[in-house]
Amino acid sequence: MKYAFTHIGMFKTATTYMQNLWLNNDNYTLSWQGNINFLKKFRNAVAKGENLNNFSIEIETYRQRVEGANVFFLK
Repeated sequence: MKYAFTHIGMFKTATTYMQNLWLNNDNYTLSWQGNINFLKKFRNAVAKGENLNNFSIEIETYRQRVEGANVFFLK
């Protein structure tokens, strides 16, 4: 599975267009609220200087993940 971290939300940046495109295409899945715990855990680990080589990723997406699909994390 491919991961892409994307920050969208500023006015007039095609936010709604991109979200609708990704929501209507099975090659993409989105996560917004489902990545908050991951982001908090990641920020804390970085702040503490922890080794991130074995950092676990537990993220909920809006639809079931499909092998080979791109996952976009919205904030």
